[in-house]
Amino acid sequence: MNKPSGIERLADASLAGTTATAQSTNEDLTSATAWLLTVVLTFNGAATEGARLRLYPTYDGTNFDTEPWDDWYWQIDVKNAGVEEIRTSPPLNVSPKGCKFDLYNLDSEAITGISVKSTLTSTG
Repeated sequence: MNKPSGIERLADASLAGTTATAQSTNEDLTSATAWLLTVVLTFNGAATEGARLRLYPTYDGTNFDTEPWDDWYWQIDVKNAGVEEIRTSPPLNVSPKGCKFDLYNLDSEAITGISVKSTLTSTG
């Protein structure tokens, strides 16, 4: 399976059932016109509920919102439990200066081999 390109924001992480991981690195979006996130993960063979990725913006480059950006979230459904999957988000039109994210495991079964890559399109 081809690995996605982009800047790695989370590498080889695991999530126990019904837990979240927060990625505190600020993604600098000041010159970006669009943003894609690509997630690589393996749901446990018994998993059925999937995961949810949420974004938390900063408009001043320092202070992050405590609520997800525009109530946006990306639901990552289980398609092939027990098999590594690669998923890419819909393109995001960006307006904040930066973002961080969290990935929440909605299932009681673990998710392993998680990596998240970020790809920006910029004006120059």
